[in-house]
Amino acid sequence: MKFICAIVACILLYSCSSTLSVEDERTIDIELIPQKVVFEDIFGYIEVVPLETNDSSLITWDFHKELTDSDIYIFDFGANAAFRFSQKGTFKNCIGKKGQGPGEYPFAYGFDVDAKSNRAYIVSALGTLYEYTLSGEFVRESQLPWRYNYHQIHQLSDGNWASWTYSDLENPALSIINRERDSVLCSFDVPVHIADRMFSQPKFFKYNGDLFVGFGFDRNVYHLSSDTMTVAYTWDFGEKNISENMLAEYDKMRDGGDWTDLQDNFRNDSRRIYQLSSHCSNNRYDYVLVYYLEKIYDLPENERKSEGYHIFHDKKTGKTYVVDKFSNGLTGMDVYGMTDDYMLCRIEMESLPLYEEYLPEGMKLSDIDPDDDNPVLARFYFKK
Repeated sequence: MKFICAIVACILLYSCSSTLSVEDERTIDIELIPQKVVFEDIFGYIEVVPLETNDSSLITWDFHKELTDSDIYIFDFGANAAFRFSQKGTFKNCIGKKGQGPGEYPFAYGFDVDAKSNRAYIVSALGTLYEYTLSGEFVRESQLPWRYNYHQIHQLSDGNWASWTYSDLENPALSIINRERDSVLCSFDVPVHIADRMFSQPKFFKYNGDLFVGFGFDRNVYHLSSDTMTVAYTWDFGEKNISENMLAEYDKMRDGGDWTDLQDNFRNDSRRIYQLSSHCSNNRYDYVLVYYLEKIYDLPENERKSEGYHIFHDKKTGKTYVVDKFSNGLTGMDVYGMTDDYMLCRIEMESLPLYEEYLPEGMKLSDIDPDDDNPVLARFYFKK
């Protein structure tokens, strides 16, 4: 009877239709303790990809990243536009522009790419969806249904759209919009806490053509369709799972509380709070980055380093790797995305000497200015 009640509750919570799609839900059990991991346990070789730096492509905050077979796309929060680079890091063109002219917008957060249809999309905070070709030519704009403060937009395989808005906790933040872009098909009551509002954006990613999403303080990773939201897999850290009761404490404190004080209290909580980030999957691995908040925000911005772990779950062998640093010293990976062949990461500039042997032919470390140049990326190819 309890099992039946649980199924009914899931239908009411996550489904827009009368049926709940069933997945082979997996729980990944992990002891959150770093292991001694040899680089070759997971990867075969590295290719360093310096992103070209010029006046038209200067990146200040790589807010959203999208990968296609031929290109790397970075939506820069500072420029409020997307930059398109080749797989080798050559700058191709800019997409979108902040302004008041045709194809321009007052301010935007969200970005998505559909390489097959030669389209890129930028959504403004006010809910206008701007459509461009991949070469940056403006095509048209569409006014989306009213939602408070659009932050992300991602197209589903059937042409409908998943949108994320920065709403209060009482109203759904995740909605499905029809392909015509003029009405909401349904909304999902996702388990979002005030901590998610303060510290994180949900991570949407595509795998085998389907759309998934993971949150900063929810151990579940969800599979999205136009009418259902189901748990695809769950990270279980045992005794180190973040307490739902603790998160609920801060949810109650938000009413009438000072936002800055709430953030400070959360970071300094003696229970050591970590966040889940950079969710992604391919045919072999599920990946998540776990990092502790107080080790980041208690330092000046230019000195912040995340204390945390890269977690790779091998779906083929069942083995899970918890990595803070590989045995050869390589670390400092900020994950941009993952394909079946490789993981694309940004290298922390202070770690760059460790990658010197992997630089493109003819390039030296002295050719890279860590203060002024664009990020240097590394493509970590998975061991076959």
